This record gives sequence, C-alpha cells and structure tokens, in this order.
Amino acid sequence: MALDNLGERYTVGGEILTRAGNVSFAGSATGIYATTDGHVAIAAAASNAVWARFCAVIGRDDLTHAPEFATAAARRDRRDEIATIIQRWTGARGKAEVVRILATAGVPAAPVNNVAEMVADPQVRAREMFVELDHPVYGPLKTTGTPLKLSETPGRVRWLAPMPGQDNQEVFVHLLGHSPDDLERWRAEGVI
Repeated sequence: MALDNLGERYTVGGEILTRAGNVSFAGSATGIYATTDGHVAIAAAASNAVWARFCAVIGRDDLTHAPEFATAAARRDRRDEIATIIQRWTGARGKAEVVRILATAGVPAAPVNNVAEMVADPQVRAREMFVELDHPVYGPLKTTGTPLKLSETPGRVRWLAPMPGQDNQEVFVHLLGHSPDDLERWRAEGVI
C-alpha cells in the first residue's frame, strides 16, 4: 500500500484528503509540470533551502523573501500561484533541459517518461529491468526482469512461460501420478 502519508493524516489528524490532481498535499511546489516535449516531476519546496535554490535557478529570488512565499505553510496556501510560476518556467524548455538545470542546482526533478523512454533509460538498462529470452516460436523476446537485486540471492528471469502442453508429462505423470498411457490416451482423445 503506497499512500504517502495519507494513512497517518487520517489516523492522527482525522483528515480525509480528496484528489488534488498533480500537486502534493505535503508541498505546494511539488507536482508534474509540462515542458515543450513532455512532463517533469519537480519537488521545488522540499525545504526552504530547496525553494531558495529553485527560485535562484528561475531568476525569481524575490520569491524567497516575499512573506507570501517565505514558508512552507505560506507556499501551500498559494499552491495555484506557485504552480503557475513553475509551469511558466518549465513550459518554455524541454524536459531534459529542465531536469539537468534543476538537478545541477540541487532541486529534485525527474522526467516523466513514456514506456519507450522508460525502456531505453540507461538506469533501467543497467538494472536489467528488461531481459531478452528465446521463445520457441517467436525467437528472441524482451520481457520484464525482476526488480529484486539482492547481492546474495539475486533474482532473475530464466525462461518464458511454457508453451501449451509443454509440461503435461511433468504435471500429469510425475506430479499427479497418472500413467504415461493415460497421458497418451488423453492426447488421442483431444482432452489435452
């Protein structure tokens, strides 16, 4: 269950939050913003220091000193204004440029990738999140690898799903105790 802190917000404070679109309940400057070629996820107000770095990057140092934006609570109350400011800045740039600029400045940001971009991502490749296996009919196929990368017991995908009937001998004879003759008869009768 991945609910951020929504569970605690209810169990501790009795607050039941409703949908808020792309903005975070925790911070006004956290969300998904459009660029000229896609979208980026930005957490521009993870702290006052991050907010100040973000404002410096976009050329709006004035926002760090203005009382209406100086604290996390104040920024949360002006979530829509801040989203407009961020959107104005990201909307004039490509997502790679936005991520590069913000990451260099120490502001959390990441591209929002489509599936093709995700599969081609160097980190996804390095983590072997897609592996190539041979299929008896289709040849080499890429399939999802395992997310578990444990040092002493590394997970791995060794084979694709069996073809229909491929494991009949193992299942019906060895596992369930039927005879090889039963298996042949069922094949002849079209049962399996």
